Amino acid sequence: MLRLLRSVALIGFALAASAIAGPATAADALQTLRLYVLGDPHTLNPELSTLADEAQIGGLMLDPLIEIDGALKPHAVLATDVPTTANGGISADGKTFTFHLRRGVKWHDGADFSAKDVLFTIGYIRDEHNNVANRDVYANIASVDAPDADTVRFHLKARQAFFLSQVGAAYPMLPAHLLAASPNIATDPFNAAPVGTGPYRFVRWARGDRIELAANPGYFRGAPKIPRIVISIVPDFNTVGIQLREHQLDFASVESALYNQLRDVAGIVRTTEPLNDVIALSMNVTRPIMSDRAVREAIVKAIDRKRIVQTVTLGVGTPAYADLPLFMYGGHAPDGWDDADPAGARALLDADGWKLGPDGVRSKDGVPLRLQYIDYSGSVSGAAIDAQVVQMLRAVGIDTSYKTFAPALYFQPAAQGGPLMSGNFDLGGVGFRGGNDPSNAYVYSCATRSPNGFNSSRYCNPEMDRLLAAVEDEYDAVKRNRIIARIEALAATDVPYVFLYHTPYRLIVNPALVRPPASIDNSWYGIHTWYFTPAP
Repeated sequence: MLRLLRSVALIGFALAASAIAGPATAADALQTLRLYVLGDPHTLNPELSTLADEAQIGGLMLDPLIEIDGALKPHAVLATDVPTTANGGISADGKTFTFHLRRGVKWHDGADFSAKDVLFTIGYIRDEHNNVANRDVYANIASVDAPDADTVRFHLKARQAFFLSQVGAAYPMLPAHLLAASPNIATDPFNAAPVGTGPYRFVRWARGDRIELAANPGYFRGAPKIPRIVISIVPDFNTVGIQLREHQLDFASVESALYNQLRDVAGIVRTTEPLNDVIALSMNVTRPIMSDRAVREAIVKAIDRKRIVQTVTLGVGTPAYADLPLFMYGGHAPDGWDDADPAGARALLDADGWKLGPDGVRSKDGVPLRLQYIDYSGSVSGAAIDAQVVQMLRAVGIDTSYKTFAPALYFQPAAQGGPLMSGNFDLGGVGFRGGNDPSNAYVYSCATRSPNGFNSSRYCNPEMDRLLAAVEDEYDAVKRNRIIARIEALAATDVPYVFLYHTPYRLIVNPALVRPPASIDNSWYGIHTWYFTPAP
């Protein structure tokens, strides 16, 4: 699943077995996983969630067909195996995916899981009358059928290389026996007390305080090793920091500032793990000045990404060559690509006819090189980025008219007056959180130009669209990565965005907690296998 964002912390969690903040005894500490989430969730139904934390909470109770681990390798969950051409799960033409379902899987209420639940879930997601968070990646499904109770076949309109990671591993399955007759799933009590097949069962949601879960002893992949989870609802990162310093939390994903503030705290482990995340500036190529590629190239050269990484992420992030972290496709960037070059920016602008005036601002044919720069308010990291960008551009003769908007307005659709989607800007602060697959048509495709999608730069290049189509037609991972590399190189040449930096997960962990690495879209990956080692 994809969503537009600016550097926000994903999720963290806190847990307690009773009304007190921490476990009562050392023995109880081995039985209770303490996690946290910022703010009270709107829903616990992952199909309706719009935030990463809501989706992860729901994912503790409900299972997908497959999942993707931290090494980008797929694993079967409700399916018995991952469909491939070798095992017959993917048809010769690449347009039919067959999932064989596990037998004997039970919903938390004891009902049997079967193909009817898959058919119901996919039908619900595809129905445009239902308010699901993201159904775009399901648009390529022509039909779904179930030849028997243990088999489901997806028939696609066209080959779709990201089908497994973006569809098979995206939404978890819902119980048809509980929801098929619901008059309106969006308001169904299920959303506040889900019944799933997952490793943990819902116990209680004390609004504004905590969500309590208990291990599912009959979980088909083995009973979870930690019997209880309580997810504390925390209002802000200041409170999170206090709880981490007092060792009230066992696992937390935090923002860069807090991660660095905790570097000298004893009794915790700080670690970073890979994430498909990028912070960028969208350059609206439909605006007169920004349609000039020389201007866009000069902007990229003028911005010191290394300095921004150091000052904003305190060295936790890494400069971004394009939208995808290089590890996502085994990529390599040209030497010196991340070096700032203000002298080169000035030379480009000089050659392009933008002459420096006595006020330090360039102009061409009487038009000043002044850009409308927008971002949303309330983000400390965003404000720090914006201030530096304005300064760096001014140093090469580019002036900006800078304006911020409340987040609720900034990301609104064009029809509701959202400035980013309406295109009322030259430079706009954006961020992209991608999933487990390196597909990135949502950033570059002509079809996804705002207001129709996340391509807020409104960039459109027929060669880019050809490459984007080719990457979805190619199922061989090695060949596909080569196409992705060409996509990233073309984006770096055409410069529809200034890609600033990537951030990893920034994790604070109880030293006694043993767990597998986070996956790209789930910091709690494999939570049924997590356990605590007893204190020596």
